[in-house]
Amino acid sequence: AEAARVAAAGKAYSFGGATTEGFDCSGFVVYVFNRVFGAGNPPRITAEGLRNSALFTAVSDKPRQGDLVFFSNNGETATHVGVVASADQWIGSQSSTGVAYVRMQNTYWKPRFLCYRGHKQFFADVRKLPLRTRRPASAVA
Repeated sequence: AEAARVAAAGKAYSFGGATTEGFDCSGFVVYVFNRVFGAGNPPRITAEGLRNSALFTAVSDKPRQGDLVFFSNNGETATHVGVVASADQWIGSQSSTGVAYVRMQNTYWKPRFLCYRGHKQFFADVRKLPLRTRRPASAVA
């Protein structure tokens, strides 16, 4: 996820985007997971599609680095998704910031939290991805 963030630095959010030239939220997540698990795992789908995908399983209230975090505008349907970077932040592509780290306690995202999900075949190497564990200066408050 960090490598994708660096590659997309300075690029604006792009609705439907799935490359380092511009990502939307699910495009960023799919890009990161495809780099780890291979193309098509998962396929290019929406945040709600990722939440309901058989590739992912429910996670307790203590997510691990690499798990997915979902948000909703209506409390039912996933309308946004990111990748957990640490206990206190996640990384995703937002229309307001492009690809960026966001604190879990962010006043916009916290009330929209829906659930966490983890990849069923999450290899140990995934947890060794170069994700920052401290809040970078660019993290959204």
